[in-house]
Amino acid sequence: MFGDNGYQKTIKEKEVESAELLMAELPKQSINKEINQDGLDLISYKVSSNKIEIDFQFAGDVTTLELEQKGSDVKRTITHSAD
Repeated sequence: MFGDNGYQKTIKEKEVESAELLMAELPKQSINKEINQDGLDLISYKVSSNKIEIDFQFAGDVTTLELEQKGSDVKRTITHSAD
């Protein structure tokens, strides 16, 4: 699936807080993964045909990792938001 290389790089280089708690492979469909560890409540994967949005829902904020297919490239965006 698109974005696998960017996804694996994000995990390996810990580009977002708690990246090590991400699923080993990108899911094929939207899914929520309960974590309840180190202040992280939930990781939500929202999958569409050309984009996957991954929300890390912490007790006081949300971090979103977005992987979007742009031709043969993948655009990665990381956004930090307060609740």
